[in-house]
Amino acid sequence: MFTQTTVDHEGGAIRDSDSTTYVGAIETAEEFGFRIYSEAWRRGWDWAKLKVVIGDGAVWIWNLAHQHFPDAIQIVDLIMPGNIYGK
Repeated sequence: MFTQTTVDHEGGAIRDSDSTTYVGAIETAEEFGFRIYSEAWRRGWDWAKLKVVIGDGAVWIWNLAHQHFPDAIQIVDLIMPGNIYGK
């Protein structure tokens, strides 16, 4: 999870320095959903002007996005290593 609050001279978003945090465990998708939801709220999700969920296209990710972040823009990352879209 990270924040972007500035842009470069061409208008491209710049990730905020030291803003990245990670969460993880050996757990079910449902448990992970609650973990990432908690981290998002800890990080100020409620105050974000633009909210985005990025995933690799796996159905379980989008199920969690709909459940926990229904107002977020959803973006499929097609550049994931070994992605299924290039096969």
